[in-house]
Amino acid sequence: MRKLVEKPYLIFFILIPAILLFGILSGDSTLSFMVKDTYFVLANSQIAILFSELFGIIGIGIGVNTPTAVIALISLWL
Repeated sequence: MRKLVEKPYLIFFILIPAILLFGILSGDSTLSFMVKDTYFVLANSQIAILFSELFGIIGIGIGVNTPTAVIALISLWL
C-alpha cells in the first residue's frame, strides 16, 4: 500500500492490461450514441484501447512529474 501512495502512477499501469482484457473478452457489443443527426458507433474493443492509451498517458505524466524526476530534469538543464 505504501508503494502505491508513493507512486500513484502504478495504479494506471496496472489497470491498462485489465481494461484491454475486458475489451477483448467483451465480444462484439457496441456503444452507440447520437449527436444531432449523426450516429456514432464504437465497439467495446475500441473504447478499451482508447482508455488504455489515456491511462498510459496519465501514468507517464504522473511518473515524470514526481519531485525526484523534476529535480533530475532541472539538473540536466543546468
